[in-house]
Amino acid sequence: MMKKITGLYLFFSAFLFAFSCGNGSYDGDISSDFEEFLDIPLTEQPPPPPEDGTFKENQSISERKMIRRGYMEISSGDIQADYASIKELVSRFKAFVDSENLNNHKDRVSYNLNIRVPSDTYSDLMDSLSPIGLALINKSSNVEDVTNRYRDLEATLKSKKMLEERYRELLSKSSEIKDMIEIERNLNNIRNEIEVNESRFRSLNNDIAYSTVSIYIYQDLRQSAVYSDSFGGKLMKSFSKGWDLFVYFVLVLVRLWPFALLGLLTWALVVRIRRKNNKVQN
Repeated sequence: MMKKITGLYLFFSAFLFAFSCGNGSYDGDISSDFEEFLDIPLTEQPPPPPEDGTFKENQSISERKMIRRGYMEISSGDIQADYASIKELVSRFKAFVDSENLNNHKDRVSYNLNIRVPSDTYSDLMDSLSPIGLALINKSSNVEDVTNRYRDLEATLKSKKMLEERYRELLSKSSEIKDMIEIERNLNNIRNEIEVNESRFRSLNNDIAYSTVSIYIYQDLRQSAVYSDSFGGKLMKSFSKGWDLFVYFVLVLVRLWPFALLGLLTWALVVRIRRKNNKVQN
């Protein structure tokens, strides 16, 4: 009896297994589908999405943060007229004079000017300044890329402000005096750091927005039109040249002092020999 029951159970189990396999939800051959998937060429596979850094690098090419600085040394024949021309250009290009120094010496008058100009008109101002004066002695320009510094400061400010906001939320929810004192201390520290970084960020933004042009313009009075073609001007010029020649002659004599000393010793020796000869003859 037991054997019959066991045989029926096995038969019934095998029947159910065959029925479930024949009426399953998946239609098709698994192995054939898997092989078909593997046969797709690699070139037809969708490319992986680029990393974030690639997009940021491409976008930043046109958004570089630059600081531009220029320097010009100008020789002038009429420094007041050239100075007025420079101030007119400053006004035309919506620039401003950041600092200005006048040096008035006996033989030279000069100005040191520091001009801040909007960065988009920096090159135009440099080109317009070049023809001023008698000669352009020196002209230089350099560009500093401060993109990374700008982004670092920007990110630092953002994170510190988020931290400050978090401290304020904790302070509003805190009920313990000890916790409130500690949170306020941290809040003051983070606020000080934010103010320092904001000051640096404003200064950096200002340097980016306004380029700097430093100008040294001078007039040599000895070679300028201060001596006119009148009789008095010619007389002053002749007197000046005569004095220069006299000074040059004195300097030459000073340089020849060894030869003068040698000549003096030779003359003294000749005089002494003549005296001895005269005594012998007498």
